[in-house]
Amino acid sequence: GADGKSWVDTKRVDWDNRNIELGDKWIEAWVEFNFPGRNDKYSNFHWTWYHFDGVDWDDAGKEKAIFKFKGEGKAWDWEVSSEKGNYDYLMYADLDMDHPEVKQELKDWGEWYINMTGVDGFRMDAVKHIKYQYLQEWIDHLRWKTGKELFTVGEYWNYDVNQLHNFITKTSGSMSLFDAPLHMNFYNASKSGGNYD
Repeated sequence: GADGKSWVDTKRVDWDNRNIELGDKWIEAWVEFNFPGRNDKYSNFHWTWYHFDGVDWDDAGKEKAIFKFKGEGKAWDWEVSSEKGNYDYLMYADLDMDHPEVKQELKDWGEWYINMTGVDGFRMDAVKHIKYQYLQEWIDHLRWKTGKELFTVGEYWNYDVNQLHNFITKTSGSMSLFDAPLHMNFYNASKSGGNYD
């Protein structure tokens, strides 16, 4: 969890369509990440409210809702799944993938992680919630910095193969995806009592 809270000017948005704004509200959000136990050992980066686009909890009002942050450059990422109007926001504190400090810190973390662990690839979860262009930028950067192929597979849970093709096209084929439509076909076949065709 976060180390501290900040007051943030927000717009409450609809749970089922994140493009529908329901009203303004100042909230107290858990968005300060300072990692005091680490004492800046691996990174001296400290996260604060402007590194995020939204949260789902107002601690002052004890209200669970989706709050989109207001301010210069604050918006949901547009190049994500169109489920729920815009599926940038999934849970907790949503990273602002347009903020230059966020983009650089994630690249630095990726380099550190590869050097520390020696991994030669990634399995990425919930990629439909992350700005497609940045995913490609991040993977391309790490491949360039390490000189490794870094096979990467993403989890994009959607049974419409066209949605998966769209993602692969928009990320220039920089990662593979798990075949969710095939998974659904296997599931349907297993429930068909031998009548699947």
